[in-house]
Amino acid sequence: MVHQGSAALLSAPGTTAEKPGPCRAFLFALAFLAGLASCRSLQDAREIEANILAPGNFRAGSGVVESLAPVAGRRDVWRLSLRMDSSGFQSIDVDYGGYFSGDVVELTNDGRVVRATGTSLKNVIRR
Repeated sequence: MVHQGSAALLSAPGTTAEKPGPCRAFLFALAFLAGLASCRSLQDAREIEANILAPGNFRAGSGVVESLAPVAGRRDVWRLSLRMDSSGFQSIDVDYGGYFSGDVVELTNDGRVVRATGTSLKNVIRR
């Protein structure tokens, strides 16, 4: 009896197991890379942060978005209401309306509203 290898033993009687050719392996690798690339998303800086339109009238710090509403009579201006972590509540007018209730944001000293990332959340928790 001649031993033909484990691949032949696993195949149906009278057939031989087919090894994946280089074309099939290339297509598999290409499909894998396409799937991996589709999971990655690039964000525009405008989707991550907004500018405060009256930069002198706010207290810097982190907080949670309570509500967002368009300002009547002004195009592309949104009123962002925040529950601040350290000092109560404040409302500010911003130029981007892509925030949702419950988003964690940080108001910077230079007049920006930035979504809090995992790193900045860790810094807030340590305070």
